[in-house]
Amino acid sequence: MGHVGKLAWSRKARLARGSMFLIPALDYRLILAMENHQAPSVSEEMKICPHCQKEIPKKATRCSYCQADLRKWYGRHPILTVLGVMLLLIIFGSAGSGDQPAPSSQAGTTQNTAESLLSQNTPTIKELSTLPTNYIGKSFPLYVYLQTDRYYNYGFNDETAWYSVKIWDSSVDGSFSGVYAYLPKTSQNAGLISKALNAPVLVKVQASVPVSMWQDSSNAFVEVNSWTYQ
Repeated sequence: MGHVGKLAWSRKARLARGSMFLIPALDYRLILAMENHQAPSVSEEMKICPHCQKEIPKKATRCSYCQADLRKWYGRHPILTVLGVMLLLIIFGSAGSGDQPAPSSQAGTTQNTAESLLSQNTPTIKELSTLPTNYIGKSFPLYVYLQTDRYYNYGFNDETAWYSVKIWDSSVDGSFSGVYAYLPKTSQNAGLISKALNAPVLVKVQASVPVSMWQDSSNAFVEVNSWTYQ
């Protein structure tokens, strides 16, 4: 091999030995760059369009790239949203009103119930006032309107121990003064009397005509032994 050939071979050898160190170094720098590489971050003022994946302003309601409408459903369909809300209000309003009868209907039902109760009496108040002697010594239930009133009965030994009330049913009206009743002055009866001072009170009473309290020609002969509100 000549002198020129030796020089060429020596140069090739040196290049080969240098490349053995250069290639790994390049590979290492490439790997390091790839590891340090990070996906571009989206700033707090930006967001990604869910349709085209482009970066757009965070407050944007329409994508400037694909023109997609980014508002929520109710924002994209305001008329349907309003109609839906109105429909729900109607449904819930109907359900609530169905549980409570109209005031006029309820008042009518209450009146019908009172008339039905007042027509059940045997004897009636009118019969008591017409034939009181038929009921002396007897006890019977009565549905009556009761209102505090004054009446004097000479058959009472101590009138201050009793309350006097006027009673009537469907056989007579509130202006009827044919029958008065009396109750002993107790704390329980005081509440009823106080309530009946201003307006009639519908009650069911267990009444009697005691022989000891009977006096001919007196209208106050019915004793109220017990009572309940109706």
